[in-house]
Amino acid sequence: MKLALPLPGGGLSIATFGEITAATNSTPAMKGPNGLEAAQSIGALIVVLHQRQLAERARVVDSFHAFNSMQTQERFRALFHGKKAK
Repeated sequence: MKLALPLPGGGLSIATFGEITAATNSTPAMKGPNGLEAAQSIGALIVVLHQRQLAERARVVDSFHAFNSMQTQERFRALFHGKKAK
């Protein structure tokens, strides 16, 4: 499975779960008896956060489409340009 990971300066890095596990295993906190469990937990957290991010983006797009309707445009014209709303 490929995951999109945020980079510090913005943008995304595509990585596999194995790449994430390998990277986290190179840190002292990931070694020892709990290292694999910690790496798996981090990977699971990344997956859950990514799914939530996608769901939130979809919600924002839906909200924007509802806002960007002809009715809203006509109301703005009436409010700010003095034209009658239909």
